[in-house]
Amino acid sequence: MLNRSGFLIRAKQPYLDWINASAPSDPRLADLKQVGETLYLVPTSDDAEEEAEVLKQVFHDIFCRELEGWCRDVSRWPQKRTLPLFLEWFDITSIDVIEDVGHGPIENDEGPEEKHRFSLKPPPPPPPRRPKRRS
Repeated sequence: MLNRSGFLIRAKQPYLDWINASAPSDPRLADLKQVGETLYLVPTSDDAEEEAEVLKQVFHDIFCRELEGWCRDVSRWPQKRTLPLFLEWFDITSIDVIEDVGHGPIENDEGPEEKHRFSLKPPPPPPPRRPKRRS
């Protein structure tokens, strides 16, 4: 079990509209299935209040990564990347328990300088982990 929670991010129509408008020279239009989902590992939280605080701290980094995935031209990105806009563009599902059943070490293909490149400040250290009960 990993010492992280997760935010599963799914695009909504306004984000899809931005994707398609940000590449006017590309005649192919993206659809929600093509955009897919992304799971971001985030610091753990024990309740809804802590989870909301974690989201406030990481949404900007997630927002920028999602934008970068479709358009590397930062001048085409929304100027005000706010939490309300993020919530308008994406559905978020919180995942409390993440278990690794793969083989071998988990590797990050980004260097340390890339890990939090969009963050205004690094995320907080995770709180001490209390064991979760399984029903």
